[in-house]
Amino acid sequence: MLLALSRLGWRLEGIDPSIRLLLTHPGDVTMPAARLHPASRAQPLPSGGGLAAMLAEEAPAVAVWSEGGERLRCLSEIHAQGIPILLAGLDAVDLPTERRPWLRAPAHAALRFAARALVPSTEARGRLIRLGMAGADVEVTGPLGEGGIALPVAEHALDEMTAEIGSRPVWLAAMVTRAEASAVMAAHRGALRSAHRLLLILVPAEPDTDDALAEQLRREGWKVAQHGRGEAIDGQTEVYVVDGPFEMGLWYRLAPVSFLGSSLVAGGGGCDPFEAAALGSAILYGPNVGPFVASYSRLASAGAARIVNDSGSLAQGLQRLLAPDQAAAQAHAAWVVASDGAAASDRLIAAITERLEEGGAI
Repeated sequence: MLLALSRLGWRLEGIDPSIRLLLTHPGDVTMPAARLHPASRAQPLPSGGGLAAMLAEEAPAVAVWSEGGERLRCLSEIHAQGIPILLAGLDAVDLPTERRPWLRAPAHAALRFAARALVPSTEARGRLIRLGMAGADVEVTGPLGEGGIALPVAEHALDEMTAEIGSRPVWLAAMVTRAEASAVMAAHRGALRSAHRLLLILVPAEPDTDDALAEQLRREGWKVAQHGRGEAIDGQTEVYVVDGPFEMGLWYRLAPVSFLGSSLVAGGGGCDPFEAAALGSAILYGPNVGPFVASYSRLASAGAARIVNDSGSLAQGLQRLLAPDQAAAQAHAAWVVASDGAAASDRLIAAITERLEEGGAI
């Protein structure tokens, strides 16, 4: 749920760029390592009197609540400060029942403060109505999906890069750590034997390492151009080194095949696969994806991503996906998974927008 909510900032920017998102989470829950919108913040939910103080300081125009159990009692504090409340994603298991009388009374009182509820199931809707919410205020939207958002891109930059690359085949190695660079280059060298004009866009995981990486590649005999130095891609360029993980919306759009790094070697932490999936890039990834393991598993089960364990299997996976029909089929599967839950997200965005407009915030 947190992963799905963490993406709201990107969607809300399209409604009004002035909207700011503050995402709070329980202190005992690790925040997903997803890419937050620059105007979004995440912090643990304060306990005790800290919640009222935070609400007074931040003065949110609307609150979206997705936590069940005893934390539902927080709704009374939110309501006390005149903040409209939307419930999102709460299923029947998150709501009080007659079997939990110690929770039912305070939760019953708190739930009536919600202006609207968007729930994943008819069972959840029935439970909320029995707890006192009006049926007209409870809508079944299906579950909120964790599918990715389409990272933004500067259209002029996309046009310029597309023109430079021309008809050449291209693949992306994103968030590549120093320990993975040799495996990526070995895969690229192998692929060049059958795809002589193949271009690699190489994005290092660590900022400010592009100069050293490019110099190392030149010493190894590669023909390199650097994005950070404004160097153009020409017909001889084999590797285009990018100056850090900043314009990923551009690179994913250019590459029909992406290896998502920080994953071949333990300790890299992985990166969010739905960023690539949402932009129609076929995905290769290593076994060490850290907090994103469930996301990769969903994509792999749908045939939308393929795991590789070393430079040899990365080379094999890359050469397989260089066939346009293979890459297109896998990229389509990725897009389908990334789009799952989009209807529920759309309804939540619409409900937030309605409340912001009613309150004069936008």
